[in-house]
Amino acid sequence: RNGNTGRRLAIGKKDFASEMTRKLPHQLSPGATPPGQRHFRLLLPRLALALCLVSIAVLAFAPLAADPGTGNDKLNHLLAFGVLAALADGSFPGPGPGQGWGKWVSLVAYGLLIEAVQFFLPYREASGWDLLADGAGIGLYVVAARLVATLRAGSTRPAMSAATPRRGA
Repeated sequence: RNGNTGRRLAIGKKDFASEMTRKLPHQLSPGATPPGQRHFRLLLPRLALALCLVSIAVLAFAPLAADPGTGNDKLNHLLAFGVLAALADGSFPGPGPGQGWGKWVSLVAYGLLIEAVQFFLPYREASGWDLLADGAGIGLYVVAARLVATLRAGSTRPAMSAATPRRGA
């Protein structure tokens, strides 16, 4: 405080007291990510997600003589949307792996958009089965991510041993 006026000394738009209470990276709790690094850590998955979204759209709208990838159109959809789900989950982390309905609804809407555009392309064919395969790829990722998270966290129930009597026995 300035002794004459009783007001705080200002440093730009922040006052001196708030400037001094900001924590340095080595002062953060263990495992905490400094604020600037969190955005940088999300940059790579978000760029990968954008690249995959564009690549899938190009493949979906291009006049191709044969299906690229596995040779099975539905398996291509399943794999592509499973990868998109993993990238979306890494790009926009939620409360836990495989959680966050907004991401999954957005990906299904993207699949629906692809099918809607293909409906109007004379050399492509829209299919509800493709949309179902998209949803299945997303669903498989969600189930797998939650299963892996549960296994990593360990079981919360105690294991039953031979010495523990069973009910009704």
